[in-house]
Amino acid sequence: MRKGRRFSREILLQSLYEADFGQRDLLKLVDERTAEVGMLDPDFQFARHLAFAVSTRVAEIDERIAAAARQWPIGQMSRIDVALLRLGIAELLLGEVPAPVTINEAVELAKRYGSDASGRFVNGVLGTVSRSLVQDAAVAEAD
Repeated sequence: MRKGRRFSREILLQSLYEADFGQRDLLKLVDERTAEVGMLDPDFQFARHLAFAVSTRVAEIDERIAAAARQWPIGQMSRIDVALLRLGIAELLLGEVPAPVTINEAVELAKRYGSDASGRFVNGVLGTVSRSLVQDAAVAEAD
């Protein structure tokens, strides 16, 4: 059954959250969850592609979170907010989906799964990261 990219992001968010609690392999969790719901290509591939991006770039992603939310150390953030930010930043780094779409999707998930303040928090951090990526690209292009 085709569920769409939004559902793929939701599967990945749930897997990120579970991986954080249980110290389980993210890609295996995504595979298990997509099999449970009968997700088909290309949605499965999108979820797995994002999971791979998070798992292989988590140090870079966490550095970007720390830089964009200096007043909130990752250890003090809710786990769901950290999972949402990792998902959103991985998608921003891939650059395959327009940044406003990525941010909007993450904010919608934050409203559904996070606290009352999660949507605004995720929007602010992802907006800051998105602007820094644009600046980084401009600097790289100028060199």
